[in-house]
Amino acid sequence: MCLVQVGPRGAPTVSCTAKVMDGMEIFTESKRSIVMRGHVMEYILANHPLDCPICDQGGECDLQDQSRLYGFY
Repeated sequence: MCLVQVGPRGAPTVSCTAKVMDGMEIFTESKRSIVMRGHVMEYILANHPLDCPICDQGGECDLQDQSRLYGFY
């Protein structure tokens, strides 16, 4: 979920592992960044076990919170 766009036409970059340099342009809320994060969320949800109704977390799931924040784009 830490994908950002580096530069106006930059490729998706994982911000939590990227090295920061002087003069870098980083776009966190560009349309492309939001769409990229939506695709990551879609992938995570598609590969998540289907036991949510009987899950031990009982509504306190971080994945549910993240899907509410990033699931729609």
